[in-house]
Amino acid sequence: MGQSGAGKILRTAGAGVRLSLLLNAAACQISQSGIEIHCIARGISLFSLVLKQMGQTIRLADLDHSCIAVAKARKIADQGQGVFDEIEHMLDMLKSTDSHESLRTIPLSHRVKWSFRKHHITYLLAHLEYLKLSLIVLQKIVHIEMLIKTMSSFDLEKDETIAQEKAETQNMIIVRYWSGNRLSRLWEFAEQEAFEAANDQTNQLITSHYSTLRTSPSDSHGAKLTKYPDFSLNDTNMDLSAMEISSKDMVQLSEKTVEVLLSTLFPTSGHSTSRSVQNQGYPLESTTIDWRKPRSQEARQHAAQLWERHSKYQAHVESDPEESTYSRRDSHNKDGNSESGTCNEIHRSQRESAGGSRNPVYIGSSRNTEGRQMDNHATPLQSTSLPTPSHFPPAPHHPWRGYTAHSRHDRDKSYAKPTKRATPRAAVHFVEPDHSPPSSTPHRPRGGTKDHHHRSFARSATKGLLGVGAIAGFMEALEAFSVI
Repeated sequence: MGQSGAGKILRTAGAGVRLSLLLNAAACQISQSGIEIHCIARGISLFSLVLKQMGQTIRLADLDHSCIAVAKARKIADQGQGVFDEIEHMLDMLKSTDSHESLRTIPLSHRVKWSFRKHHITYLLAHLEYLKLSLIVLQKIVHIEMLIKTMSSFDLEKDETIAQEKAETQNMIIVRYWSGNRLSRLWEFAEQEAFEAANDQTNQLITSHYSTLRTSPSDSHGAKLTKYPDFSLNDTNMDLSAMEISSKDMVQLSEKTVEVLLSTLFPTSGHSTSRSVQNQGYPLESTTIDWRKPRSQEARQHAAQLWERHSKYQAHVESDPEESTYSRRDSHNKDGNSESGTCNEIHRSQRESAGGSRNPVYIGSSRNTEGRQMDNHATPLQSTSLPTPSHFPPAPHHPWRGYTAHSRHDRDKSYAKPTKRATPRAAVHFVEPDHSPPSSTPHRPRGGTKDHHHRSFARSATKGLLGVGAIAGFMEALEAFSVI
């Protein structure tokens, strides 16, 4: 598709190369003229080279001939061809002086100066440089567009390449602005020079002789001074004069110009919507790739991509939930086994004392027990006084002196089955003892095994109900009764 658009551009580049060769050949004969013909040839050669690269880029990108970028490149080629025609007519005018008898007597250096007027040549070369910089900017924009089309979502290498291309394009936009800013001043000098040359007799003779040699009026028109219009890369009429205010404005405006060129030269690519969100002021999580926009939306997205890509390299601690679950389950099973053993002892003692107890059983809930324990801080517990055998010596005063061997035995027989799982703060069921006179024969334990069970159960139940200090005294009393 881009063959028709690039064809004219490449032909213009070829014409510039041929003109540069002619100028270099003429410079060998008029090296002492004071006019650097080699400088003119160098400017034309560089412009032709950039124009050829632009034509190859259009072919490589396969751009349509109706594309805005191709149309801009063709306009640049047309203006470049106009500059080539003017310089070629100057060279032909110089050659025509050799065929005139009166002009042949004029020194060659003077004929060169009248043919290649200094300010006119300076203006043409400056405009040619301005067109060359415009081609470079246009080529950079096409290259960025090609990179964006082929870029994947997480291609950091291409992100850096695009950022570098944009930075180079910004720099060329700034250089192009200052290059075009001096054209108006150079045009004024060239216009003043042309006005002075029009009144010179030698110049009039050279111009009239050259006009007689040319058959068509268009050929003679090439020797006249022509002002070329200012070439604009975008049609938005963006004023770039703010670049002269400060360096910050220069950078911001050049960056904006790059985005505008991408959206105007390639409107079908959707750059206007993707680039409309600019500089929202989001904080960064990592270093931005674009030093001109340290807090922009694009830099924030890039930081999020880096965080997602490198998250597997971040240090983190993993805990095994099954280990803690198993440990809790084991501890729960151990507690359940101990509680079940206690409950079995309670059932066994309750069955043994099923027929002997006629007294009412007072069953206290765990809630009442907890309330009773809380009340212990305010009021002391009231103990039930039990009859003591006559042959026993009076026991020393103790807060829990109401618990005797008979009361302990009767209490062990009257334990009721708890309604819920026993806990360290479970309820303890007491049976009011008989107030009958004690028997003369002391009560003996029913066996070592049963007495051991009663003793261990008494310890566990008493530990849950009483404090550590009270348990020690109570156990000493129990041991004393069991020995007797």
